[in-house]
Amino acid sequence: MGSASPDCVLAEFLPSPQDWRVEYGINFRYNSDEYDACSSTLREVVACLVESSPCKFVVSFQSEQVYCLRNQRGPEIFKVI
Repeated sequence: MGSASPDCVLAEFLPSPQDWRVEYGINFRYNSDEYDACSSTLREVVACLVESSPCKFVVSFQSEQVYCLRNQRGPEIFKVI
């Protein structure tokens, strides 16, 4: 993958090009011993984003696998977290 500016939506395999800028990056670090609890926390954060903010977002794993996003069309889920 080539270099990209911080403004770009960075995730391989996005279902279509995204024409909006990234304003915030949030990193989650999973503890392998607490994988289920970490996944539950991430689901709660995504649900909170969907319910409380109109922000656009991409949730991906290591900028490779896209789990869900919200863009101009609204939320889309591709893989359950």
